[in-house]
Amino acid sequence: NKANKKEASQADEDINIWDDQSEIRLETNNQSSANSSNNSTANNNTNNWTGIAGGTLNKLVEKLTSHESINTRFLQTFITTYQSFTTPEKLFSKLLERFYVKSGTSQDKEQQIKLRVCVVLQYWVGHQFFDFDDDLLKRIFDWIHTLARKENETQLSDLMSQAINSKINERKMKLKAMFIKPQELKSPDNVKSIMDMFTDLKEGMLAQQLTIVDWAIFSTIEPSELLNQAWNTPKYYYRAPNVIAMIQRANKLSHWVSTMVLAQPTTKGRRKMYEKFMGIALELRKLNNYHTMMGVIAGLNTSPIGRLAGMKGEASSRLTKHFKR
Repeated sequence: NKANKKEASQADEDINIWDDQSEIRLETNNQSSANSSNNSTANNNTNNWTGIAGGTLNKLVEKLTSHESINTRFLQTFITTYQSFTTPEKLFSKLLERFYVKSGTSQDKEQQIKLRVCVVLQYWVGHQFFDFDDDLLKRIFDWIHTLARKENETQLSDLMSQAINSKINERKMKLKAMFIKPQELKSPDNVKSIMDMFTDLKEGMLAQQLTIVDWAIFSTIEPSELLNQAWNTPKYYYRAPNVIAMIQRANKLSHWVSTMVLAQPTTKGRRKMYEKFMGIALELRKLNNYHTMMGVIAGLNTSPIGRLAGMKGEASSRLTKHFKR
């Protein structure tokens, strides 16, 4: 049952990575094969492995930091998906265990393993820095300082410090940008108000500008943010910051749409604004921007607008026809 499997998995993770005698199942071009990390003949026959069929966390980390070679595709896939079976804290602990090579290992192999661990950490920090909370960052910095003081690994410690400090500064800049007061919009001299300027702009132009804004957020979403629907659980929001930003953007957009319609003082003005957004939604459909299009539609379908007598019935028949498709 699930409880027994969870207990077994926890027991496997509690074993030191150098004491784990289990086997890892590798997929090769020929077949799936079980190989022990202690069996050099088996390992030599599977240098061209194409995937992993199964293994403990210890064995996955061991393969990830192999001294023989580094598989870039496996590194990318592992860092993207590891949170589906372990935590950032546990992964870092396993990388530390791997870094401190057991006695009796050749010096060349030891240095290769240490370098591989640092390569994995650098890639992890560089591509998924939002995985690291303050406690985990403190653990990493403590380890880096230990490297410089006790392990005489100044070069490696400097490499890791630079990578982490760079991402910390980048995070601070992003947070600072979130609280910058938006620039005040001023209408040109020949335009009475911002509202008049909005109504005068073509629907296609407005759809393009909305798409540009959404693309700036969408393009920052990392594949790992889509794992396990982290955006649906408050305590895991930090795992999907850009997905959350995209959702919040849609909610704000729908609220803005309904506000723009209801802000018109006359029935004619409200109908005209309603049709304006119907036209924008059609243009967004042409741009294949379904996210923003559904935000606009959600705004037009809110209860306050639904209570406006005859709003949908009086809208342009041409727009209504396309809108119902």
